[in-house]
Amino acid sequence: MRVLTSSVLIMEAIVLLLAIPVAVVAGGQPAWVGWLFAVLALACALLPGMFRRPFFVPAGWGLQGLVLASGVLIGWIMVTLGVVFTALWWTALHLGRKAEAAQAAN
Repeated sequence: MRVLTSSVLIMEAIVLLLAIPVAVVAGGQPAWVGWLFAVLALACALLPGMFRRPFFVPAGWGLQGLVLASGVLIGWIMVTLGVVFTALWWTALHLGRKAEAAQAAN
């Protein structure tokens, strides 16, 4: 599960960082939007290091909720990205747990 969830979070961090110039420069959003994306990207990048902590999965869900909430503030494209990454997060958790169960059965 660690590899799948970490991959989702790192890719989400990259997408959020790439969204900064698009939103602020091309989209005309205020500077705080760029800072919001930077903070969310930093959280996405740091969270995989906390995999062994009991709050890892709830924190991941909370982070997905924050990305979705930022979409409400920014626009439909961030809602779309939030939905995509939330689906990827759920898939990573689901498949990771199935793989761990299969590995434990052997």
